[in-house]
Amino acid sequence: APGQAMLNAGHGRGPTAGAHNWIPRGPRNVTGRIRALAIHPHDDRILFAGAGLGGVWKSNDGGETWFPLWHDEESLSIASISLHHDAARPIDETTVWVATGEPVQNPANFAIEGAGVFRSTDSGASFAQVATVAQLDGMTFIEAIACHPTDPTHAWVAGKRGVFRIIV
Repeated sequence: APGQAMLNAGHGRGPTAGAHNWIPRGPRNVTGRIRALAIHPHDDRILFAGAGLGGVWKSNDGGETWFPLWHDEESLSIASISLHHDAARPIDETTVWVATGEPVQNPANFAIEGAGVFRSTDSGASFAQVATVAQLDGMTFIEAIACHPTDPTHAWVAGKRGVFRIIV
């Protein structure tokens, strides 16, 4: 039910009729900012979140619970996530594209460098690096990633050094 997560968390706030009901949904077990959020195109209960310093997280129940997907990747600084799923394929064959690295506005000149772009073809169960910082002309901070709408082997990333196409 809307607002149930807050009630369970002990904050006592429930939905208010006629008001905007923004309810914190998590991940509640990782601190920091969430830089990226992607909702599965064919199952809105499946969410992917990218934390500024906490890697990629996944929820299979609409955000009620979350679990980490990244453990030993080269960078835990997530900038952007993009999903591709062919409706004719099983849900666990969703392609997840992840861009890493972010410039942080405060304090000035503080940045968390990334390690390029990573891709999963099994809905986040495993990831492989598909573009290094060197292949992106030294771009360590990616602003956005977008995968091709019909071809899961193509994606584009954008940042201060331009737009790059990645083909796997």
